[in-house]
Amino acid sequence: MRGERACSQDSKAAEALFLRSLERARQDGALSWELRTSTDLGRLWIEQGRRCKAPELLQSVLNRVTEGHSMPDFKDAAALRDALVDAIDGPPRQLAARNFATSPAVRCDGSEPNRRVT
Repeated sequence: MRGERACSQDSKAAEALFLRSLERARQDGALSWELRTSTDLGRLWIEQGRRCKAPELLQSVLNRVTEGHSMPDFKDAAALRDALVDAIDGPPRQLAARNFATSPAVRCDGSEPNRRVT
């Protein structure tokens, strides 16, 4: 919650709070908390133009979730990860979570993806 409030005021402070929350969730073995925090951190990275880091973070948590795939937090994280992967490797599309729109598709190495001409 504090990280979400800080997002609107100071993105560096918000990132620090999210990273601290991730560390604490991992220490406590709180996978649901880690999943939610990873999703929020991924959204923050999108706003900061650092979306290439988010899919890997989200995937690392999603891989460890063994049940509850129909829960909103899991669906939200998976949709965000999928939209980010598509935006990095292909044409942009609307990110499902909280109406984040992607910027034009660009690979993490800075190059533009191959576009199919129809």
